[in-house]
Amino acid sequence: MDVTVMNEGKEYAFGFYVWKYHGASQRSGSLSDLIHAGQKSVFERAQSRLMTIVRDAKANVSVKGEVVVISLSDKDVIKRLFSSKPAEVVFKIKIPGDPDITEKVPVTYQS
Repeated sequence: MDVTVMNEGKEYAFGFYVWKYHGASQRSGSLSDLIHAGQKSVFERAQSRLMTIVRDAKANVSVKGEVVVISLSDKDVIKRLFSSKPAEVVFKIKIPGDPDITEKVPVTYQS
């Protein structure tokens, strides 16, 4: 689950990621357990077209009831990703075995 944003000609993605290694056993648990076990990161698309982790940036991911909340709280990270005030972001959810869910969402800025 992540959010993709284009800012000043660069592409960023931030959110929640689970990496399952080939042969890893399946586990069960709550949504909160899953969020706790996963990776919360910010990525930037490099010139090689690969996404590289932004080591000095952190995404916040939490569960509120049955809703996953993805947010940024560091003002420098917010500036890095939203300084040009992009009009929209793209939310993506990928679940193995299910069709990908992609939704463009308008961004509202407060003055």
